[in-house]
Amino acid sequence: MLQWSESYLDCHISSKELVPIIIAAVIWGKDWGGKTIRVWCNNIAAVSIVNLGNSWNQEAMHLAQCLVFIKAKFEFDLVAAHLPGPSNCRADALSHNRLSLFRTLHQQANQEPIVIPEALYWIY
Repeated sequence: MLQWSESYLDCHISSKELVPIIIAAVIWGKDWGGKTIRVWCNNIAAVSIVNLGNSWNQEAMHLAQCLVFIKAKFEFDLVAAHLPGPSNCRADALSHNRLSLFRTLHQQANQEPIVIPEALYWIY
């Protein structure tokens, strides 16, 4: 389970919402070349940051720039869409470490967690 570092605890929620999007882009971006990938997020600010590529928040702007670099490196496009909180039950189950509920809601999910490469530890 991902644990936020002490320095990240006080970051704006939109920055925290960008972290799993960036991690996914790094892990699977090589498989996304030439495609447009849609990600769903329950944070409207994070959706806007992904779609516009900028933010007033310094941390979020840095993460947006990282995302632009990753998209260019792997040659894919990424579009974010808003998913209201009550409809975001799978992600909510994961974020609250309720793995059995997540597996019930998303039965086709991998049974083994994906290991986050150590090179990405700086993100969180």
